[in-house]
Amino acid sequence: MTELLNGSPQIAAYRLPVAKFGVGTVVEVCLRTPALVCFATHWLGGRTLLCADDAGICPGCEANQARMTGYTIGCVRNRAGQRTALVEFAGSGAVDFAMGLPDPLVGTLIECIRRASRHRVEYRRLGRQAEMFNDEVPGFRLLQALSVLFDIPLPRAGGSPADWMVASLERRLVLLQAAARRE
Repeated sequence: MTELLNGSPQIAAYRLPVAKFGVGTVVEVCLRTPALVCFATHWLGGRTLLCADDAGICPGCEANQARMTGYTIGCVRNRAGQRTALVEFAGSGAVDFAMGLPDPLVGTLIECIRRASRHRVEYRRLGRQAEMFNDEVPGFRLLQALSVLFDIPLPRAGGSPADWMVASLERRLVLLQAAARRE
């Protein structure tokens, strides 16, 4: 059985906040992981959960349609300062934007703005590369942060995102079933 994160003492070391974009605030983000990691997700039970369609029957798919969501780690800068956070590209347009960024992503600067409440975040690539904070954060670190965010097992060292998704299937199903019952 895979060790779950619940109660693990190392959870705090892997936790990263998800970047929030306030209405009308322009935020500059320097991307720090080499690539984007994309998943099908559901909004269910008041939170985003990873789809479990690889199980054959996904409670999230039965409740509502899945959307593609991409994640990376970035240095988020605004008037309040800067911090390292998970950057979420939610919806097909946002994922398409992120997939069109240069490979590798490290050092790419983007601008994010939410024009009104309940509006999607708009993204724009800035025409320059970051001069600072462009040190690379390994993709494995991104998977660790996503494990904490989604409350699923940590990835195994040397494993791929696909291996991680297979190892987390049982936990993803449990979370989706619980959320579907609350709906």
